[in-house]
Amino acid sequence: MAAGVAALVLAGCGGNGDDGGDFSTPPNAAVRLQGTDDAVRELGNIATTTDLVDVSSAASASTAAVPMARAFGPKQMQHSLVHPAGMQARAALLPRAISNCAAGGTDNVVNSGSKSYSFDYFSTSGTVNYDTHVYSGCATGNTDGSITILDNQLEAGSTSDSVSGYVLSGSGNTPLRVRTSASSGNDSFLSDQALLGTLQLVNGSTTTDTRATLDTTLTVQETGFLDYHGSFVLGSGGNFYEVVSGNGSIAIDGDYGYTSNVDNCGGGYVTVSTPATLSLGATSAGSSFPVGGVLKIVSGNGTVNFTFNADGSATLSGNVSGTLDANTVGQTLQNGSSC
Repeated sequence: MAAGVAALVLAGCGGNGDDGGDFSTPPNAAVRLQGTDDAVRELGNIATTTDLVDVSSAASASTAAVPMARAFGPKQMQHSLVHPAGMQARAALLPRAISNCAAGGTDNVVNSGSKSYSFDYFSTSGTVNYDTHVYSGCATGNTDGSITILDNQLEAGSTSDSVSGYVLSGSGNTPLRVRTSASSGNDSFLSDQALLGTLQLVNGSTTTDTRATLDTTLTVQETGFLDYHGSFVLGSGGNFYEVVSGNGSIAIDGDYGYTSNVDNCGGGYVTVSTPATLSLGATSAGSSFPVGGVLKIVSGNGTVNFTFNADGSATLSGNVSGTLDANTVGQTLQNGSSC
């Protein structure tokens, strides 16, 4: 969670899964909320949603913010060839100043300068400095030895005072595509992610309010593992997903959906809110974990409330009761989605 839990590397533990079915769009259905395992699964998913919108440093007049692949998916498929920090969504950014596609391909800045932009999610508008990039096989080498290739359009901009900013991933119905690959001997790794959506943010004196709608699909292939196929959606029915973070706190509001071929991750849609803003602090699991506040999730007729305690544990109520100890909470938020 931005300036807190989402500053951690977020990925999942994964399962065996299967390759049948269509995992490009979450089903319009409720997810199962019947036991502690279901509550833990969704807590991890929520951690990943905050990571997907964590581009508070991204809006810039002259550089483009590219959401990093691997904000979700099985954690086991990321450490044999590629260093986690090079592949995961941690700050949700790739290097933002790609000027010459050093490893091949082109980066065509089709528009650049200033213009009036409507921040619809905040019901305001302003003059922004922006760049519109159209990538075509734009390849760059990463410090871990992998190669990342960008295709299609990305636009990012901000007001001159850096108070407001935005990122547009893709254009029309054509998503931004981010592919990362690596190989060593007979082993190979390929992550292929498509992102289509709008992110807008406003920086306050102590917090950042980020609002987004995003559709993203991900396929991962790695030697020795079953292929991964999954998708995440932020926002639904024309409504955005909102994360307000900073000053040792975080509040979340909106709908997310997901599906994948990981076991028990058929998915559906979930509505999340924070009836009491989460306060972040140190626990036995580490720093910047919830130590107060209430997180609520609703899906269909199911409801789970997480009431976070000063020691970092969470008391569950609603359709699921019990307590998650501080280490379980911390590990779940650190690992993120298992789906």
